[in-house]
Amino acid sequence: MNPTPYLAGHPAPAGAPAFTRELAADGIATLTFDQPGSPANLWSESTLRQFVWHLEQIERTPAVRGLILRSAKPAIFIAGADLKALRHLCPARMEQLIWLGQAAFDRLARLRMPKVALIHGACAGGGYEMALACDWRIATDDPATKIGLPEIMVGIFPGAGGTTRLVRKLGAMMAAPFLLEGKLSDPKS
Repeated sequence: MNPTPYLAGHPAPAGAPAFTRELAADGIATLTFDQPGSPANLWSESTLRQFVWHLEQIERTPAVRGLILRSAKPAIFIAGADLKALRHLCPARMEQLIWLGQAAFDRLARLRMPKVALIHGACAGGGYEMALACDWRIATDDPATKIGLPEIMVGIFPGAGGTTRLVRKLGAMMAAPFLLEGKLSDPKS
């Protein structure tokens, strides 16, 4: 399967809006994830499609010079994929969702502007994979802030590009505990 269909111009996705986008006078856009009706921000087909749509709008706005990604949740940045929804998907739909996640985060990585993830609270799984697609990650030292790829603990290997991005950033030996043990780390380590 090719991720290209997920990257072409689309109308705004249907469903409850999970993101708000603001543009400051200095050209810095802020994209805030706040999934309605949920205590955590989770990646699903709907939230990934909304994310891609907002990235398209940002890319098409010449005034945007930089992008900040943040969460409106008080103790969770992005908890990762919606695991309850994943267990009901057939293999073909699961593959489509993996391609969508990879395409979304690849699109973020390729934006030709500085990108910063402001992390407060849990930044796990797909949340960390998204943050790794940014140029910088700034995290609070709050005890609630834990970062990592814990999917392996439930039998899932990270599938949205985070494995290769983490190895490129840390090297294979330092990335191994995150990838193979599901290690969550506080920002200081």
